[in-house]
Order: sequence, then C-alpha cells, then structure tokens
Amino acid sequence: MNYSYYLACLETHHYVWIGSFNLNGLPGEKSEHSLVISLFGLLHRGKSLLVVGEEHPIIEEGTCWNVENAVAIYEKISGEKLPSRLIVAFGSDELGG
Repeated sequence: MNYSYYLACLETHHYVWIGSFNLNGLPGEKSEHSLVISLFGLLHRGKSLLVVGEEHPIIEEGTCWNVENAVAIYEKISGEKLPSRLIVAFGSDELGG
C-alpha cells in the first residue's frame, strides 16, 4: 500500500501530486509529469507551499492540478498563454493543449 504526498499552496488551496512511498518507508510511484509540477511551482512562487499527505484537509477541499487541467488553470490564473512549443514538448494530448 502506498501513501501519496502532495505539494500544496496554503493561500490558493491548490495542490499537485508529487509521489508516494509505501508503508515500509520505501519510495513508491513518483510523478512523471514534471511540466505540471513546474507550472504549479511557477504560478505559486512567493506563496506558502507545504508538502502534505493524503489526510490533509486541503486535499479534500482544494483544487488538484493534473495533466488534464494544469495548462487551463495556469493560463486562467496567470492571464498568460503557455507557449505551444512547451505544450508540444510534453505531449499536447496529455496536457489538455
């Protein structure tokens, strides 16, 4: 059984899955979507970020960034269009582009 952990912003109540470990403390799965994590970090720079576990209230109440919605959330909040070459580099089908 794996325990997931997330990078969360306490100000916006947004979070992104970054990986997991099993109950023996060994690494489990890790996120393969570096663009999602990068966009999350870029948009939340200067804000209070925290690594949280699955039981944290922000996971139930907040907005999860993932490959389906990251580009749309980034563009909506930042007001900037993400360069298409960046979306293509990571696979437009996976990132909603």
